[in-house]
Amino acid sequence: PQLAYEKRLLAEEADYKKRVSTIEQIAAGRILMTKTIDELAELTVSGDDDHEEGHLIWVQEMKFSPPSATRGRRGRATAKSGGTLSIKGYALADEKPLQHLNFYHARWKNSLMFKLNYNELSDPTGAIEIFSDDVEPKKGWTMNLVAQLKDPAEARKLRRELEGKVAEAEKGKAGRNAGKGR
Repeated sequence: PQLAYEKRLLAEEADYKKRVSTIEQIAAGRILMTKTIDELAELTVSGDDDHEEGHLIWVQEMKFSPPSATRGRRGRATAKSGGTLSIKGYALADEKPLQHLNFYHARWKNSLMFKLNYNELSDPTGAIEIFSDDVEPKKGWTMNLVAQLKDPAEARKLRRELEGKVAEAEKGKAGRNAGKGR
């Protein structure tokens, strides 16, 4: 009876190990959309070192297409996509709204968020729209940005590398500061 009990326990342990492996695979392929939205909000409203006050962006629609593995020639798997983020709305400004969209686009492409999470961002396109409502500003440039996200495993790897570099820099800084106190 004890050997039979041990066999059942070993089978149960193997089943739990499979479950843990499956959960780890799911977690490795997951993109935290709340983090993506938070990063976009921060990018939009925060100023920069040139005393820029952020960007006046009106988001009408935000869609996310989930990750997918694609097949290339001869049925071989190609790089896995992290999905697609599509944002439609307006860059608002009474003067030169296209220029404001271009600044926002450039800021997004040059951000650390972009380098860690995205492969590409579509070029700004659209047209000027003049609003008839009692809104300020009266003009906006239509915005239809499409961003291709990196494979979540690749993005996580880049984040870990960056966190390691930041930790090393802080450790080195703490060591230098400790040496000054003597």
